[in-house]
Amino acid sequence: MRKGTFYAENNHLRFECRIDLDENNLKTLNASATHKGNFGKEKIPTLEELFIWLNDNQLFCNIELKNTVFLYSGLEEKVIRLIRTYEMEERIILSSFNHYSLVNCHRLAPELETATLYRDGLYMPWIYAKAIGGSAIHPNIRAAPDALIQSSVSMGVPVRPYTINEETEMKRLFKLGCSGIITDFPKAAVQIREELKSR
Repeated sequence: MRKGTFYAENNHLRFECRIDLDENNLKTLNASATHKGNFGKEKIPTLEELFIWLNDNQLFCNIELKNTVFLYSGLEEKVIRLIRTYEMEERIILSSFNHYSLVNCHRLAPELETATLYRDGLYMPWIYAKAIGGSAIHPNIRAAPDALIQSSVSMGVPVRPYTINEETEMKRLFKLGCSGIITDFPKAAVQIREELKSR
C-alpha cells in the first residue's frame, strides 16, 4: 500500500533496485514513465482514490498485493476493509505471488475472488488454486501452454495470463477460450475481443 519498487534499465542490461517508499514519495513518481510521451505525467493513485474512480464506471479490477519481497503486516485486512467500505466485492480480484497472503485473504473474505500469480510451471494449477481457496490463476504466459489454459477453463478455474501486449497473441488467446488477459493495453484488448465476438 505505501511501498514501491523502482526499476532502472541501462541499454541492454537491466538493473533492479527495490526500495521502500512512503506514500508522499510515491506520489512524486510518474506512473506512466515506461510509456514516455503517451500520457504525460500520471500520479500513482492510492487504493482509496482508485475505488472512488471505479465508482463512476462498471470496470472490474485486479489488485495485485505486492508483498513478496517486503511483508506488510495487516496489508490484507486494510485492502479488504477498503473493498468492503466501497462495496466493491463483486468487482475486485485479489492476486499475488505470495500464496500465503491469498490464503489469508480467503480466510478473511471468502466472498472475494482470489487468483494465484505464478511465473514457473505448476502441475494442474487449477487444483492447486482451489486447494488454497483461490478461484482463478494468473500465470506467466510462458508457464501457460494452450492445453493447460483449456483444461483449467474446463474445470471452472478462469485463466488470465500476463503480460500480453502483442495483438496477435491477444487474438490467439481469445480464440483459444482464455478467460481474460493481463495487459498494458486494455483498450486494444477489449477492441480485439469485441471484434472476435461479433464474427
